[in-house]
Amino acid sequence: MPNMIFEAHEVARSHEVFMDPRSYQGFTLTSDHRRIVGCIDPRDEERQRLKVMVQTAGGAVGQGFDSSLALTAYSRDRVYTLDEGLHYDSDLQRATVAGAHRACRFIEGMGLVAAEIINSSDITSDTFRSLVSRYDLKETDIYKQQRRIVGAAKQLQDQIAACTPDQILGTVDELYPYHQNVIAMSGNNRAGFYILNHHPYVGLNRYRVHRGESPLTVQAYHDSVRASMESLAGTIGMPAEVKGLRLAALLSRTAATRTVLCRDNPTMQYLHVSPTLHGLQVEKEHI
Repeated sequence: MPNMIFEAHEVARSHEVFMDPRSYQGFTLTSDHRRIVGCIDPRDEERQRLKVMVQTAGGAVGQGFDSSLALTAYSRDRVYTLDEGLHYDSDLQRATVAGAHRACRFIEGMGLVAAEIINSSDITSDTFRSLVSRYDLKETDIYKQQRRIVGAAKQLQDQIAACTPDQILGTVDELYPYHQNVIAMSGNNRAGFYILNHHPYVGLNRYRVHRGESPLTVQAYHDSVRASMESLAGTIGMPAEVKGLRLAALLSRTAATRTVLCRDNPTMQYLHVSPTLHGLQVEKEHI
């Protein structure tokens, strides 16, 4: 995205909303009682009702990306395709509906994300380490698992770059035939904020962002990091080693995607949403 210059009062108005704990609410369930997984895209969706969902880069595609990396690293002698990763996630996570959307910067830039995982910049490495520290993972095998994910990314890089959005979205649509889970987005990408959410049970109230009394001009990427980790931890039927690799892939994708999406926008502001003893807290990160 080209560097966008926003009017100061619009940035301040968005800052006030995104820093307000009331802008974050409990996740919405579908009519058949499933939690919804979607993308971090800052734009409004072309659907009548916006729901509070678990947001992760690429939505279902991001999860499939992680699984293909984890399964390839686990196998050691076989490369698992993105399509296989998508089906693997769908088969195990029956309590969620994972969606994606058209004109997605993650889907269109997966090759760049894979490249950033393989040859991480200082910013990506720092983000990964900060997530490891925040979630008390230093004493685990996370760095060993990360190295295996890097090796898998090298094996998958060409295949990922060759995937077409139509092919990928077609697979996502077929996985959830009874839900409207491939959505078109409306408006331009006007992200001025990037939010990492470390609360396991709340997401961004996007109605307040896009359709309230005064919709925001300056929007935000919003990544439900902790909720994604909790969903992974609670997945039944996934071997422990695959789950560990999958966690390393999730944190690697989270860190690399933030770098790729923000590298051309030096005015981007970075926020963190966290649970504390005193309630929900939103704080600014200084890079």
